[in-house]
Amino acid sequence: MSLQGYLRQVKPRLTESHVPHVDRIQSLLTEADTTEATYAEMAICYHYNLLRTDGNSDRALSQAGISKENFKKLFPSLLETGKKVANQMKDRGPWLLHSGSGSANTFYSQGRDVTPKADFVGNNKNYISLKKSASSGSGAQLMSAKSGEASGVVEAAIGHYEKNTSEDFSRNSAFENAMDILENKMKETARNDLNVEVGKGKIDFQNWYLTKSPQAIKLKSNRKNKTKDVEKHLKSELSLLGATKMSASAKKNLIKGIPAVSKSEIENVFQKYQEDDDVKVGDVMVSAKHLTKVSPDKLTDPAIKKQIIDVIKTSINATEWQKELQKFFDNNEELKKWLVYEAASGLYKFTGKYSDGKNYYGSQSAVANKILVFSDDGIKNEYDILKYSMNNPQLADKVSVSYKGSGRSKYIKLGIAAHYESELPMLQEEIYHLQRQYVLTEGFFRNIKDKFMGFLNKLQDIIKRFYENVITKFIVGIKNIAKNGVTALLDALGLEITGDVSFSTPSW
Repeated sequence: MSLQGYLRQVKPRLTESHVPHVDRIQSLLTEADTTEATYAEMAICYHYNLLRTDGNSDRALSQAGISKENFKKLFPSLLETGKKVANQMKDRGPWLLHSGSGSANTFYSQGRDVTPKADFVGNNKNYISLKKSASSGSGAQLMSAKSGEASGVVEAAIGHYEKNTSEDFSRNSAFENAMDILENKMKETARNDLNVEVGKGKIDFQNWYLTKSPQAIKLKSNRKNKTKDVEKHLKSELSLLGATKMSASAKKNLIKGIPAVSKSEIENVFQKYQEDDDVKVGDVMVSAKHLTKVSPDKLTDPAIKKQIIDVIKTSINATEWQKELQKFFDNNEELKKWLVYEAASGLYKFTGKYSDGKNYYGSQSAVANKILVFSDDGIKNEYDILKYSMNNPQLADKVSVSYKGSGRSKYIKLGIAAHYESELPMLQEEIYHLQRQYVLTEGFFRNIKDKFMGFLNKLQDIIKRFYENVITKFIVGIKNIAKNGVTALLDALGLEITGDVSFSTPSW
């Protein structure tokens, strides 16, 4: 198997972004609910400014950036609430400006929403996010992010985390486990005698799995299961294992109530595939020019099937590193604090800068630095956003991260190529000496068969060791880069994060 083939196995697969219909509907409902919140913000701004303009209504509205047409939409109960809140706010600056009249740019690569996180602003210490109090978790959300926004929050949070923690990411247990998987299992699979093409081999097995495997026969025997659903289920099982191309919809396509085949269970399936004499492998072998000197017994159906299974096992093992890295995100309370912070403040979104560990008092008023919680009776609570975020990591209750290729520097290509070039002269020298030992010595034609087989065996050992050395250096390179953090690691691999994060709604 070529080095490029091994690296292809290591590279995390592209995961498609998907916004479920339920989420879209929820988003629409959330947007509809924001109208009352917007009016409450206007009412507070108006009454705060009214107190500072000697009761001049027109000036109060002008300073707030509220049109008379919009002011007419504020019904009496909201105006009364706004008055109570304004009377309790003390000094927040000479006036309050409603953010509806402002605009900002987003630094999220996939995000399009430019709505400020601050609902209204006074001086630079009062960029205020307004939240309505509730008795349960049905109050105002930190954010309601579409997929692009969620990815932006995850990426930004990682940046905040790396800038504000002294933790060596390369020593994180999840990362170490991932690297151990790569290093050891990659070494185990280093070989130069692969007679099947990786992609074609996987497809050949998949075709058998969808039609003649014990799983396929069992599912199809149940008349309740539609043929199309069975096929989706079986493909999803292979995808979830990493045996075939990863699919973002794999879990969703499983038949309800039927668990996916496990890694231990698939071993029995592999055995059935190899023992199925009725199944002949298709066009899966490498180019014929590479098979001219391959012994015929290595090209029989049983031998080819075994190699196909070896390829799939390698693929399954290589995907485990991604699962281990996911644990880093799932179990990292410190990272979740920064997820909450970015969602509440929008610091990176609107400034393109990571937190310095202090609350933001800069000039970009779209960034929120305070949360003001109100009820119909006035102000209930007020929070410094940074402190609030550091105390409430549990609000980031679900983080999902996938990886895809980007246009940035490719360490896989550039770094490995460099290792390859440094090892190549050594490889050529070893082969040269081997040739002299076996070919250019007297008596070569005596016991020619034994000598030729000895030559081939040693040549295989040399090439195998070459691959091992390259792979080892690759792993060491990754570990060194990882010391600079998650972002550096992903950039070095030519990968970018696509992520989703959901938040529990505080009761405020």
